[in-house]
Amino acid sequence: MDKYPLIGVSIIAVVLLVLGSLTNVVGYQSVKSTPQPDSTLCAVDTYERYPQSGISYSPVEWDRVFGDQSSYGFSVYEDSDGDSVLTGRINHDIVLIKTDINGNMVWNRSFDSGLNDWGCCVRQTMDGGYIVTGAVDSYHDMFTFSHVGLLKYDHQGNLLWNRSMKFGGYSDGRYVLQTSDQGFLVLGSTSIQYSVLLIKTDAMGHEQWNRTFGSAKSDYGISLAHAADDGYDVLVQSIYYYPYNTTFWLIHIDENGSELWNRTIPTVDRWISSMNPTDDGGYILVGEYYYSKTSSSDAWLMKINANGYEEWNRTYGGPLCDSGSSVRQTPDGGYVFTGYTGSIHWYDPYTLWVVKTDAAGIEQWNRSILSNLSGYGSVVIFTSDGMFIIVGSFDSKIWILKLANEPPHMKRRVFLFGSITHLETEGVFLTFQAHNILLVQFFPIKINHYIGNEYVTISQNYTGILRPKFIACLCRM
Repeated sequence: MDKYPLIGVSIIAVVLLVLGSLTNVVGYQSVKSTPQPDSTLCAVDTYERYPQSGISYSPVEWDRVFGDQSSYGFSVYEDSDGDSVLTGRINHDIVLIKTDINGNMVWNRSFDSGLNDWGCCVRQTMDGGYIVTGAVDSYHDMFTFSHVGLLKYDHQGNLLWNRSMKFGGYSDGRYVLQTSDQGFLVLGSTSIQYSVLLIKTDAMGHEQWNRTFGSAKSDYGISLAHAADDGYDVLVQSIYYYPYNTTFWLIHIDENGSELWNRTIPTVDRWISSMNPTDDGGYILVGEYYYSKTSSSDAWLMKINANGYEEWNRTYGGPLCDSGSSVRQTPDGGYVFTGYTGSIHWYDPYTLWVVKTDAAGIEQWNRSILSNLSGYGSVVIFTSDGMFIIVGSFDSKIWILKLANEPPHMKRRVFLFGSITHLETEGVFLTFQAHNILLVQFFPIKINHYIGNEYVTISQNYTGILRPKFIACLCRM
């Protein structure tokens, strides 16, 4: 017996995973394989796409990459044409890009203040044009001496006006809504007392009033939504100690910006990235749940009602670091979120990830989109043709993808080295008959927390069923 059988086989497993798993998407179908004799048995549990009913199925309808290094996509909106309009940053400028339903670029526009600029949020306006908010006039980067930027474009992408609103220090706009009087409400943050900033403008972007909200700590505006009573709900983050000693609270304001009530959202070891309204008048929140003992994380969803009280929360992920950045409700009452996973492709800690759940937050399927370079999803929307548009980053470039809204049709690939008579995967079970005494090592996918490696000893001439959770290395004793 080799002195270190697990080390060698584990290396083989990782190499095979790198070579064999070009597209990772969760899904299960029975597949039989014939073993190769006279070597240590190693079963690597991965997934790949396969044709169903003679039709080649791909989860990605199309994808496009824009910009060069240090380019980022932060927001996307489906407009009245059914096209996608995104904003972000390319070459230190705010960028606005419109693509058609097939991903072809219709036009692109950039705005340069002469310094560093970022586009953080885009929405279509009542006149068919577009409104963008972000940070402009930054002397160094996004978080140094910037102003709140507000830019209005017509439907063809022509810039009609831009406003730079100065509040001292660092200030930015992170979210924008059009109001019933055709003006705009901008949510952002300012380094003056590290407060949340809310700005109301008229239809031409001229400030009418502003409000600040905050605690004794550093506060940031995360999200903004219309409320049923013609007021607004504002999601605020208070940082006591970065990154996970934070408090989140929901502030309900009237149309004039006066606070009516607020609720603290319990978030021990949790981080909220975004919030979006649900059909019942409540909200769905997405972010990250951090495990300090293992320095790992899960993506995390929380459903709250219209009054800010929790209804349920769930975590999603594997043994390493996973995170959610944007979530939307889907027409079936469920939810879809995007972010990144580091638990599926061990050699790539940032892989764009999409998870679909039912109305109670129970996972229905998930997909990881392997780019061979680090990638992640920043925002996801559900489109009028029943698909998903995701904007994020790929190799520090803007990445936009369109995905089908259906469970992926996949087969399980199992790599074999060993002396056995039968090996089959059925659902999430591994069935085999061994001629040798085998030590089975599992690298598990985490459900609620990391549970460590698991080992099972299989006796000689044993026929059995195991449930592999991610990768199983079966090493001859």
